[in-house]
Amino acid sequence: MPKVHVPLPMQRAVIERAKGYCEYCHLPTDIWSDHFQWSDDDLQIIGITPTGRATVQLLKVNREGNINLRRLLKMAELHPPTL
Repeated sequence: MPKVHVPLPMQRAVIERAKGYCEYCHLPTDIWSDHFQWSDDDLQIIGITPTGRATVQLLKVNREGNINLRRLLKMAELHPPTL
């Protein structure tokens, strides 16, 4: 499985927002498929554990711009990524 780079400022923002509320997914050590899956249309990331759901919410990974980008990438057969 390829490693996913999450920029340090984003990691810090997630840690700060999650502090005291919940755990969040730490991609360098956690396995993506343990916490997430793609929606049936492959446009949204679905958290399948409490940690996954918290991460999806904290990072707002399903905001409109991301969904539109995934739609375009899917049309170009570049999405979903192989994990």
